[in-house]
Amino acid sequence: MQIQSALRVFGLAHHPTLSELNSAFRTLVKRYHPDNNPGNEAWCHDRMVTINTAYDVALRHVALQSGVAQAAVPGQTPSGHSMNQRHAAPHSSQGTTPCTSATSGSAGAFVRACRAQIRAFSLAVEQYYQYGLENIALRTVGSRRLRYNGTLRRLLVILQELTNIAPGPSGGPVPPAVIRLQNLTIAFLENALIGKTVAETPSGIDRLAYRHYRHAADLLDAEMKHRFVPYLAPTTSVPNRLVLAQYELDSLATNYPHSDWVLEAEKKSHLLEALLVWSAARR
Repeated sequence: MQIQSALRVFGLAHHPTLSELNSAFRTLVKRYHPDNNPGNEAWCHDRMVTINTAYDVALRHVALQSGVAQAAVPGQTPSGHSMNQRHAAPHSSQGTTPCTSATSGSAGAFVRACRAQIRAFSLAVEQYYQYGLENIALRTVGSRRLRYNGTLRRLLVILQELTNIAPGPSGGPVPPAVIRLQNLTIAFLENALIGKTVAETPSGIDRLAYRHYRHAADLLDAEMKHRFVPYLAPTTSVPNRLVLAQYELDSLATNYPHSDWVLEAEKKSHLLEALLVWSAARR
């Protein structure tokens, strides 16, 4: 189903918000659910299949548009406030751990809000990996499809909440901790939306490029688990995972610049960069 058709099902404009999409979805589910239409169960079932398919397509569209919009303005947060730089420098003196600040008055409220979004992000990452949603084939069917949609919604809500707290406790420059979490959330969302599979890759250089891409993706998944969901991390320790992932992505870009996997590799590079900045700040 194309995005135009999906949005038409809900009667929405081309750039709906998550709230508008969810509201329209709930309205249609209530109207067409077979339990609410005795005698028309078969027709309602078909209608619900269309509604669910349209929601999947529209949710990915909303997630993609949100991630692109918030990543497209270098030097600014999603709310338009000036940033010191696109990514906070690893050696920044403004706090070496996320949301480090005074804990009194409005500053204390800011710290609590920021830490709540870090917890929310960790839960979204946990759900993503706990149900194997990095496996594109698995996340399109059954309960995993619902879990996948839930993860996308969580990430979108986190970005909105970070927009709300981005000006910081005193209305001044955006704190580096918020910048780091915004960039990491955007990068993770961008990667969660990748839908390309090796089955779509013909033989030849694209297959060779895919080997580099796949190895880098596996290393990044392992690092995300290690950082946010340790109990799901691989038991076999691989030193310098991020360095190895960078090597694989650089090899792909250098040796196969015209491969079909270059765009996906760039998204992995965004996640790698965000993870490097996050990891440096946690030391």
